[in-house]
Amino acid sequence: MPAVARGTAECDCFDVVEGLVLQGGPEVEVLTGLVLHAGLPDAWPTTGVTTARVLQALESRWRALGLPAFAQFDNDTCFQGPHQFPDVVGRVARLCLQLGCVPVFTPLQDPSFQAALEHFNGRWQAKVWHRFHHASLGALQGRSGAFHCSGPPARERPSGRRAAPAAVPGELGV
Repeated sequence: MPAVARGTAECDCFDVVEGLVLQGGPEVEVLTGLVLHAGLPDAWPTTGVTTARVLQALESRWRALGLPAFAQFDNDTCFQGPHQFPDVVGRVARLCLQLGCVPVFTPLQDPSFQAALEHFNGRWQAKVWHRFHHASLGALQGRSGAFHCSGPPARERPSGRRAAPAAVPGELGV
């Protein structure tokens, strides 16, 4: 992605934080996102990150911030799609392609491609997950929202992004 390396194209990076459990409650997974150059983070704690939840998060994020040239994902099946049909493009990649955003999957066993997002994931865990007791998923979601909104002051569209279309037929149900 030479254009991203040069700073002339923007890339949104996405990952899933797994293995978190609320005391006496459900397992929690956190979908995280980061605008690579602008540093705008998002975190969506939930009881399970599914492809449908990823699509909802992408829709809301891209409507607010515009579309990046690239979207980078780790190799979780919620991003790739099921592995039993290797010749089928997953729903997340299809959405990206429909919108003119190039989906990129990180190489296996090479965390350096997600270094900025992994740094945010560690910061989120230190400042939100480990610092406070969360009585419920709703409390965790509220604390998470307050944390990532305390970063850059305005949620302006970063440079080099296009406006998201009003609707994507057949994919998001809008």
